[in-house]
Amino acid sequence: MARTRISYLLASLLHTLVRWQQQLPEGPVLDAFDKQFPRARYVTWQKWGADFWESSFLLPHGEHTAMFTIKGIWIWTRWYVPVSDIPHTIWCQVKPELPMESVVKVCCHQTSMGILYELWSKDGTNTFVAA
Repeated sequence: MARTRISYLLASLLHTLVRWQQQLPEGPVLDAFDKQFPRARYVTWQKWGADFWESSFLLPHGEHTAMFTIKGIWIWTRWYVPVSDIPHTIWCQVKPELPMESVVKVCCHQTSMGILYELWSKDGTNTFVAA
């Protein structure tokens, strides 16, 4: 129990130090982020070119990354899931070419058009499947 508390304390301290030194986006981006992810914790930001901001953050079910325009328009969110959490409908689409044993990593990409699953195999190839 004490070990867990120390880990959380160190994570919180590290996040405070990083946030203190990072450049933050303007109001529309922060407002859009807070509206979309009200339960996000340990948020960090990185600017991509002149028009985009990427945030990395924790939600109760894991680490996420999201991209916004400088006007606060959400573009996508990305997160990793365990191979065992891939929906049955996705497995049915890839099973003949990609056996479950060969998948080492699964990344979900959510956009306004839906969720796209990216399955990484042991041989280094990745397969994209729409949900």
